[in-house]
Parts: sequence; C-alpha cells; structure tokens
Amino acid sequence: MPRTLTYQERCPDGKKEDHKDQNNGKERKTLPKGTCGRGNAEEKGLRIYYSNLRGVISKLNELKVIACNDKPDIILLCETWTNNNHSNDELNIDNYKVISRCDRADTSAGIGGGLLVYSKTNINATEVKNTSTDKTFNQFSQIKVNSDNDNEDIQIYLIYRPHKLYNDDNVKTNNENLTKLIKSSRGHSIFVGDFNYRDIDWQNNMAVDSQSNLFLDATNDCFLSQLVTFPTNISGSLLDLVLTSHPNLIQSVEDIGYIGKSDHRAIKIEVKSGIKCDNNQRLIDDWKNADIGLMKDCLSQYNWQESFSQISTEQAWLKFKEVLFEAKNQHVPK
Repeated sequence: MPRTLTYQERCPDGKKEDHKDQNNGKERKTLPKGTCGRGNAEEKGLRIYYSNLRGVISKLNELKVIACNDKPDIILLCETWTNNNHSNDELNIDNYKVISRCDRADTSAGIGGGLLVYSKTNINATEVKNTSTDKTFNQFSQIKVNSDNDNEDIQIYLIYRPHKLYNDDNVKTNNENLTKLIKSSRGHSIFVGDFNYRDIDWQNNMAVDSQSNLFLDATNDCFLSQLVTFPTNISGSLLDLVLTSHPNLIQSVEDIGYIGKSDHRAIKIEVKSGIKCDNNQRLIDDWKNADIGLMKDCLSQYNWQESFSQISTEQAWLKFKEVLFEAKNQHVPK
C-alpha cells in the first residue's frame, strides 16, 4: 500500500526555510519553496487560519484583533465550547460571517467540542450539509469555497475527533465515521482539525495503536498528504493536521503561536487559486517495475528472531513495518 508522501518527497528540489516565531522565539518551519512553493506574488490565493481554542468566548477579543490585522479569508475553530446560551450575534466578528456552527451536545455545556467557521463577507463560501456521516463522535463541518472556475472549487473539512471516548465500541464507531468521511471526499479537498492521533509518526508513516493504523491506512488509500511538520500541542504532540488530496494547492503551512491560553498552536494555511487538475502530480509506488526478488532477499536476510526476542508485540509490529518500508523504498521505484 502506498505510504503518505512527505512534502519534501513530493518537491525534492524545494528547500526548507526556517522562521522565528514572534511569540516565543522558537524556530518554526514552513513548507519548502520551489516547484511546489509559493506562487507569483500577484496570484490571488486563500488564507485560512485554524485553531483549537478550548473555549472561544474568553478568546473572542484576541480573535477579533487577529482578524482585523491579518485578515484571513476563512477562520476555522474547534473546541469552541459553545452551547444554546451563546447566540451568533455574541460571536460576531466585524466583516466576517458565521457560515457553520456545530455545538457539541453530548457533554455539559458543550465543553470538549464545538466547531465554528467564519468567512469574510465577500468570500463565496457556503456550508455543505453532509447527512451520510454520523456526527455523534466525529464533529465535522464541510465548507465549499467557490473559485472563478467551477471545476476548481475547494472543499474544506473542519474536523474535531475527541480524545476521550466512552468505550471501545465508540472508539471503533468514531474511526469508522472518520474514514468514511475521508473516503467520500472528492475533488480539491483539504482536511484541517484536531484529530487526536498522538501516536502516529507521520514522517515514517507508522502508528502504535490499531485504530490509529486504520486511520493511517485510510489516508494512504486516498493518497492524502499530511503537511504539518511541527508539534501543535503544548505536550509536544502533533495532534492538529492538514491533510489534502492535492498538495500543490498549498503554498505554506505555518505555526502562528497560541491564541490566549489555548494549549494548541494556531496554524496559518496559504492556499493557491487557479490550480489545474492536470498539474497535480503525485508520486506513488510503481509496483509494476519493482524488484520483488531483491526485496524478498532483503527481508529474508533480516534476523527477525533476534530483533523480536526482547521487545513487546507492539514494538515488534513497528519494527516489522520499519524494515518493510525501508526495503520497499529501496526496491520499489516511484
């Protein structure tokens, strides 16, 4: 099964560029520039701001300042903690409209969830009502952003997957709904949100938990690229993701620091406009021209018994995948 390609693999000639985070002096990384880097400065694009706020009401004034100064076209917020006591008028931001709102109904006062999507009043963006996927545990909003060319409309999915679920059956249902949503997407799709898969190693395309592996397999099946390269949570975990079926849509993904006392770092996503389908090239594994013989030799020569003798089952599975992927990368062209 093809693995999720890193942005560097898709754009091997691109170069990383480091920036200083003005909030805390730490370096942050943007996507490489080059063949898949920033476009012409005159090209009109779409600027998206995303954050897991852990309560929007207490951070609304700061959010208004950000909107006034940086003027993002779309603002995506999860863990808003809003409920029926909060009206849309109370959530108003000048020159923006609320195009999607989803309060979490299965917790006290909406805490532990909630989605909110703003767009500039002059942006042609609308919510797409998706009734085919159960939102009980996977909260999501689907937004369609119209472009000049009807064939290039962008579908943005805001996702919040709670990290605490009630039992194993609910975890299974949660993942089934999420993978179903991903596989149902079409066209130029971008998934943004807090997925809470802290055990996934995106660089090496590996996960410890079985449910995380099912989600990882779904992203591979749909040829989605994960573009966030920095920890997004104060714990050092990468929980907030930007997944897309068309990485050439994305100019950059940047860490813009914390909003208020949220424990998640906010993300700025610059999206190109005018991308043509025939320009979206993706590297996939060319199994037809793979050297299967050498790959088998590589795997047969590895001392599996010695490697597995002192480690747990989960560690053995990770080691097996590591060796398998290494052999595949050596003997399966792209």
